[in-house]
Amino acid sequence: GGYISPLGERIDAIRKTILANAADRRWTIDEGRLDDRHIIRRMVLKRCIYGVDKNPMAVELAKVALWLHTFTVGAPLSFLDHHLRCGDSLFGLWVKRGVDRAKTYGTPLLLHEPMRRALQALPKMQTVERLPDAEIAEVRRSADGFAEVEAGTAPLDALLKLIHAIDWLDIGDGEGALESFFDGRFGDPLDIATGKQEPETEREEGRRFAEILDRARTLIEQENFLNWQVAFPGVWSDWERDEKSRRRRARPTERT
Repeated sequence: GGYISPLGERIDAIRKTILANAADRRWTIDEGRLDDRHIIRRMVLKRCIYGVDKNPMAVELAKVALWLHTFTVGAPLSFLDHHLRCGDSLFGLWVKRGVDRAKTYGTPLLLHEPMRRALQALPKMQTVERLPDAEIAEVRRSADGFAEVEAGTAPLDALLKLIHAIDWLDIGDGEGALESFFDGRFGDPLDIATGKQEPETEREEGRRFAEILDRARTLIEQENFLNWQVAFPGVWSDWERDEKSRRRRARPTERT
């Protein structure tokens, strides 16, 4: 008989935050427009809506449509960049596939450190998802938190995109140039993949790899591959499984 729903408490807390901010700014708000339905829409928007499109304009239009649908008087527009991503949903690389490809070049541990850093971003992503964005300060915290997530996942994302682009180009081993790249003979592979460093080209092998890298970067820019696990670390954290296992296990929790 004395049970109090945690969800009900959460809704009440968000409503009180919005009303308190409105009172501080002397805004007139009809509390009838802050009923549970409106607040739950905002919570669902922040935590349960996911979208991917290759066209940046389509992503922005999706944000506008969702903001209009969940507009709440007295509250700022919710942060959505963490769940509405720009990229090609059909082409990208699964983490296990990337590890397997690295093994073919004799460097299976190359992805270990970027994977560790990316997985460390998981708690921060969960924090971003839990913030209700009921006030400007929370929206800023969401944006700052997601910036940290992107910084943590960027090395792994860049390396997976590069591996996928090399596979796409179908150039074999590049006459040994690819193995040399993954072994670090042209510089740190992660720094090269993220664009922080250009490969050394003093030797013919280095120049050959530089040509491959240039083609791969052009392809990445054109296709804008989306690596699903890295793009949404709040959904997937077991990156050692292959794609078929992911589909069987993740289906109940994937949200659209």
